[in-house]
Amino acid sequence: MSRASWGKGILVVFGVIIVILGSTYLYLISPHHNSAPPESADGLIDRADTLAWGNRWADALPLYARAQHLFEGQKQPSKRCMPK
Repeated sequence: MSRASWGKGILVVFGVIIVILGSTYLYLISPHHNSAPPESADGLIDRADTLAWGNRWADALPLYARAQHLFEGQKQPSKRCMPK
């Protein structure tokens, strides 16, 4: 193999590695939605977390409050979102 083909091969390998690492990074930092119904407490938490992740805390706060109310109504205080 000539030097030029080695150089091209190394560039291809590094390019593939960069694409894989970039894709993995984007997958890990993006929020993932669960399979809970949207109006369930878990669904509300999921939506509120997505909003909070996007720094939209004012929009997320009412969803957290509704989820807390639903968790307390389901007798699941351990899943409560906010301190009283």
